[in-house]
Amino acid sequence: MVLNILIFIALASTPLYAPQLSFVGYAAFVFYGASMLLAAVRGYAGCEVLAISNWILARDDQVGCLVLGPVDYAEHRLTRGQVP
Repeated sequence: MVLNILIFIALASTPLYAPQLSFVGYAAFVFYGASMLLAAVRGYAGCEVLAISNWILARDDQVGCLVLGPVDYAEHRLTRGQVP
């Protein structure tokens, strides 16, 4: 998932090196933000980047997420003994 972070940084910094393509950076923020909101609403514990495609395709692909993975792991440990 390091590649995912590097791609996001490259897309988000598009206005710095290619101002005519600055809409790509804004689109990346919208996509990642929407993915995180959808993952939160659905209770999806996988990588938030896959939340939209998993929802549309009715799949449950699981990929480790470098950014929010430690938070998901800590939350799982805290709620392990509780019944959902």
